[in-house]
Amino acid sequence: MSIRGFHDDLKKAGNQSEFYVGKGAGHGFCNGRNDRNPFFYWSLELEDIFLVKHGILTENSLVLAPEGVKVLKRDVDYLAYD
Repeated sequence: MSIRGFHDDLKKAGNQSEFYVGKGAGHGFCNGRNDRNPFFYWSLELEDIFLVKHGILTENSLVLAPEGVKVLKRDVDYLAYD
């Protein structure tokens, strides 16, 4: 099963799921070893937003990317299937 299929099955079963695909990023693109990697900060922020939305975290995202790291934009840098 693909990860997209897993996401679709979760939704069909009534679970909360959001699925995002970074454009132009290879496998492991969320790896935090490179502190200039915008996909790393993007993935952390999306996780925080999801957890706040569902009451698991109580504060908004505190993820701060270093100055000069690109802020990714929906439909330009990533696709969302939510």
